[in-house]
Amino acid sequence: MEKRHNFKKIFLNSFFILILLVYIVSISYVSFQNDTLFDIVLGKKYVTEGISTVDNFSIHENLEYISHHFMVNIITYFVHLYYDFTGLYILEILLTILLGYLLYTLNKKFVKCKKIAYAFVFIELAMLNGFISIRAQMYSYILFALELILIENFLKKKKIINLIILTIIPFLIINFHAGVIYFYYILIGVYLINYIPIKLSKFENERKYVKNLKYLLIPFTLSIPLLFINPFGVKCLSYAFKTLNNTFINTYIAEFQQTTLLSYNGNILFIALFIIFISFICTKKKIKIHHFLLFIGTAFMTLITTRHLSLFIICAIPAQLPYIEDMVFKIRDKLYFGVIEKGKKVLKYTTYIMFFIVILSYGIYVALAKSYKFFPEKDYPIEAINYIKENIPKEKRIFNSYEYGSLLMYNDIKVFMDSRADLYTKEYSNTNIAIDFINACNCTENYDEILKKYNIDYLLLDNTIPLAKNISSNPDYVKVYDNNYTSIYLLKE
Repeated sequence: MEKRHNFKKIFLNSFFILILLVYIVSISYVSFQNDTLFDIVLGKKYVTEGISTVDNFSIHENLEYISHHFMVNIITYFVHLYYDFTGLYILEILLTILLGYLLYTLNKKFVKCKKIAYAFVFIELAMLNGFISIRAQMYSYILFALELILIENFLKKKKIINLIILTIIPFLIINFHAGVIYFYYILIGVYLINYIPIKLSKFENERKYVKNLKYLLIPFTLSIPLLFINPFGVKCLSYAFKTLNNTFINTYIAEFQQTTLLSYNGNILFIALFIIFISFICTKKKIKIHHFLLFIGTAFMTLITTRHLSLFIICAIPAQLPYIEDMVFKIRDKLYFGVIEKGKKVLKYTTYIMFFIVILSYGIYVALAKSYKFFPEKDYPIEAINYIKENIPKEKRIFNSYEYGSLLMYNDIKVFMDSRADLYTKEYSNTNIAIDFINACNCTENYDEILKKYNIDYLLLDNTIPLAKNISSNPDYVKVYDNNYTSIYLLKE
């Protein structure tokens, strides 16, 4: 009987793991983002030429570039070198699997019911779908989820190994994704709030944590010297603050803009806020102050900058699960009221089946909607790049659409601007290149003067931008290449 029970348990666990793995593969994008391409190029430069801050990928001179995800550059380059883009796609799936496992582990720290912890992994990954890619962010998501797990482990069990790993995490963040290093210290700071004795009708601090809280100051302080162990030293540390205060990035780069209700990320955020607030109202539990601060803090960060939705999902959602779990059990008890045991089983398994139908339907929808090309033609002008390589001398200066910059870099063609947007801004390089670029693209200033200022010979443009529409009727420019998405123009002598 016991062997049969163990076999059933192993079978069910294997089945649930398999379902999750299939789901992860279905929502993992095959097509790559621009960051992946410049990661390959930068990684190759650092491996073959050594560490350098001199930028030699653009047509502009005297630009200094400090990579804020150096280790991601190296890893991406080596995976591409040995396994090409197929290897990078597999790496994306493996990173997503690891993130899914950490989210499940983190969810279990906050809820009693493993089924809810498991179910929410699907929901969290669905919410994160737009953020899953081979970029530095994937590594920071994993490290922040790990940080929360280690903090919870230490506060409950006081094992020194948790503090040791916590101390090392900032060293990893500064080398994998320096731009988000500040958030490591914010997370620890949120837990330290439990030192303050707070008693409100609905809120309370976690008094049982107080005796162990002081030890969190060890990784908080000892990790600071480790931040300087990176290839670029102090300059790497300043990157996050330059980005936070960067006018161009915050105005024109989509992921740094404010979240609106009409956007996809806005819909996700406001639905989550609604459900969590309802759970706060329904629960009889006291709401832990640090849970509430994680929720409010990351929600506010998301409203300010849309890319922070990922931090809201990873750090705030798991911490709110105790209250959502309480609400779910209350709903269950009301549904069960007056129902015989057989009826309860029918309700339970019907709920399971409906959940899996919804989740798998979403997975199928994403799988059918996504592109199965590494570089879809509408996003990456491969043929136009081939035309440039075959027909345009290397010394010619090309003005390119923003989205095409990394592909030019990958093909050893110097760019006007690429998705390392910070490099071309006043805050970072004391230059107006980014502003001139956006004014030319949007035709908000005299684009002729801007192009002549930079001695531009050719333009590689997305056909949908205002510059492409205006320049097509300008007799000073001749179109030398065109397809449905991209055109190349030559400035006449």
